[in-house]
Amino acid sequence: MHRPLFLLLSLVLCVAPVWADAPANPKFPGPYSARYTGVMGLLDTRVNLARTAVGLRYEYRSSLAGYTFYECSLMALNDGQLAPIEFIHKEIGGDGKRDEHILFDAAKRTVSVTHGGETRVYPDLNFPIWDALSVQLKVAADIAGGLKALSYQVADKGGIKTRNFRVGQPGRVSFKGRDYAGVRIERDETKQRFYILVAPNLNYVPVELGYNAKVVGWVTAGLAEYQTGSAATVPARCEPK
Repeated sequence: MHRPLFLLLSLVLCVAPVWADAPANPKFPGPYSARYTGVMGLLDTRVNLARTAVGLRYEYRSSLAGYTFYECSLMALNDGQLAPIEFIHKEIGGDGKRDEHILFDAAKRTVSVTHGGETRVYPDLNFPIWDALSVQLKVAADIAGGLKALSYQVADKGGIKTRNFRVGQPGRVSFKGRDYAGVRIERDETKQRFYILVAPNLNYVPVELGYNAKVVGWVTAGLAEYQTGSAATVPARCEPK
């Protein structure tokens, strides 16, 4: 059950905050860091979004019962538009069979996906193409901009796939003793269901995350820590540790 639980905090579920100075038409996210816990304390995920000289670096470090992975997306930011440059997924202490490295080249209309040491190049693509982390930032901006149904082309080890999201029924969420109106974002899969509740008044940070596990039913995780980030830039490279 490890991998589906990590998906809870990866492609589908963590949506970054948007800049507060442009709520009607947000174009790019602001730096922040957050921590999520759940599954009776066994799940711990730390998220960091920071500026680089050319754009953004978005990182995950997550662990569950001894299994740890690191994910990182490097993105360019031009005229308020995000464009993925590189994505990595690495199992810390693993054998490398599930590690992933994706390179994006919009000028050549190609995406190169290396998985388990084997590389495949996908040609003649219609950009934008997103990765598992950069798409989260795009979802956040689109939801904040009022869109209700969302569809994106996302690169992963299986190639280029369409990911569909939608806005569900509103709810209420709480964080550190305060109550917020929540927006529910859902994604249905053939065998799995996911949702998040994000708080618009908390810069669209996810506060409650849910995964419908096949055996045990709904598993949830919650926001434990959150703070806005520094305006200082960080290196434009991924740094798994």
